[in-house]
Amino acid sequence: MAEQVRYVTLVCDDVPQNVVLHEAGPRLLEVAKILRAETGAGLWRAKQAVTGPPPVLLFECVEERAAHRQADRLRAAGATVTVEPWQRRRPGPTGAVQAVRTPERAAHAPNGHGSSRVADTGPPASSPTAARRPPAGA
Repeated sequence: MAEQVRYVTLVCDDVPQNVVLHEAGPRLLEVAKILRAETGAGLWRAKQAVTGPPPVLLFECVEERAAHRQADRLRAAGATVTVEPWQRRRPGPTGAVQAVRTPERAAHAPNGHGSSRVADTGPPASSPTAARRPPAGA
């Protein structure tokens, strides 16, 4: 007797989104004020984010409704922004951003567990910092 196979498609309403600033437009201060109100950051920090080289990741991994609301407020101030699906990323060895290892590539990792990271054990024992460090368990 043949077994019947069923396929199921899962749909998630709360897909995390990123809000990316491509151009601040002519009203930099308006965009910085909106960014400040949304994030709670200081005006100087918001202005630095707005005047930085594009693209600037303003909001990461926020729910879709909030991302669109924030993007609409920024667009009303004259900014050019996009809402993109969130992807988990981690810093690479040279500072570049690389995608996180997927289960399909896990077998190819040096340690076989999907991650090639080694636990940070601190400075080597011969360093001057190690001499000032208290012994473990003290």
